[in-house]
Amino acid sequence: MNYDVNAYIDTDKVWTIEVPSLTSPAPGGHETIATGLATSWSAVEGAARDLISVWTNEPLADIDVTVHVTVPNDIIKMWQEGARAEEIGQRELQHAAKLKRGAVHALRSAGYTEAAVGKAFGVTQQRVNQIRKSA
Repeated sequence: MNYDVNAYIDTDKVWTIEVPSLTSPAPGGHETIATGLATSWSAVEGAARDLISVWTNEPLADIDVTVHVTVPNDIIKMWQEGARAEEIGQRELQHAAKLKRGAVHALRSAGYTEAAVGKAFGVTQQRVNQIRKSA
């Protein structure tokens, strides 16, 4: 059987593992979620399978887990902002390359040699050739 497992690292650098589909009644009518620990990321999946086996009496060979890493929302937002900035940056780089190709093409069409274009723009003749061929 496949179980979803949530894992997050505590302040003491130990991974906490939770299996939301496995619960038991606790005092006061609350549900307790099956929870375990792993001392390293590489041990999370095995510890989760062990935890599930103890709770369900299923053989380890019959247990599959899908681990979801839980991280703070501010860190998720930071990652998303970085991804958006990267996307914008890629568009800007594509625009810059198009402008450079246009400049090289304009000078070459006007009769400038690749060596002269390179000298004008502070790049090598080989770089001018690369830019020209990337069109």
